[in-house]
Parts: sequence; C-alpha cells; structure tokens
Amino acid sequence: MSLTGSYGRSLDEKHRFALPKKFREQLCPADAEIVIAPGTETSLAIYSLPEFERIGQKLSEKPTNRRETLIYLRIFYSQAEHLTLDSQGRVRLPDRLVEFAHLKPKGELMLLGVHDRCEVWDRDLWTEFLSKHAASFDDMATQAFE
Repeated sequence: MSLTGSYGRSLDEKHRFALPKKFREQLCPADAEIVIAPGTETSLAIYSLPEFERIGQKLSEKPTNRRETLIYLRIFYSQAEHLTLDSQGRVRLPDRLVEFAHLKPKGELMLLGVHDRCEVWDRDLWTEFLSKHAASFDDMATQAFE
C-alpha cells in the first residue's frame, strides 16, 4: 500500500519526532527496524527495512565505475541509519541527518507520504518547495502518465 498524506510535527531538543500511526503501521509493523537516509532537495527519506533492501538491490545493479554513482552510493549509505522507534513511536535523528536536511532543533517538520517512503522536510523548506512547484502540477502529471 502506498504511503500518502502530510503531517506536521515538531522536532524536540534531542532531535526526536513522532511518526504518525498510519506511517508506523506501514513502515515498521511489529516494531521492525526502519532506515533513515538522505533524500533529495535536502529532505530525509524513511524506508521500511524490506524497501531499503529492495533499493539496495537496485543500486547494486548500477555500474560503480561512473564517478557520480560512486559518490552517490558513498553519501547515501554512509549517512543512512537503521533505527527503531521508542515506546512513544518517536524517531531520534542522528546529528548528521539533522544537518543534512537543515532541520532546526525545536523546529517544525513536515512528514510526507511519498509512495514507498516517508519524507522528512523542514516545514519552511517544504512550503517553499510546494509554492515553487504546485503551479506546474498539471504539466508534471501529464508527463508522468505519458
């Protein structure tokens, strides 16, 4: 089932935030591990462990003799982190991922369901991204379904 929806959350001083129940049920049933990795546009991506392994399999098929691919793999895997949720359904982000995504301690986040993952955005960056791209949604939709 595809992850959908948008949820506002706060990041506490320990870099924790609560995953919405809907996302917890799909990403980590029975308290399974999740993986948080760098996303695009300074976002973070949260994957279920099986989805992260599927992505890893797909990436392993790419030739690593291309410099850009090798750099991407180094950054993606070196910054990714396997995590479990605490008893209150919270995730604690490592400092390196907080910095990567330009998140502010005690700041506001947006959690987005994006098909196979949850994306974590700084609220202001998400608002800026949405206002920049929403006007061309119809054109993007046409291209996506061609």
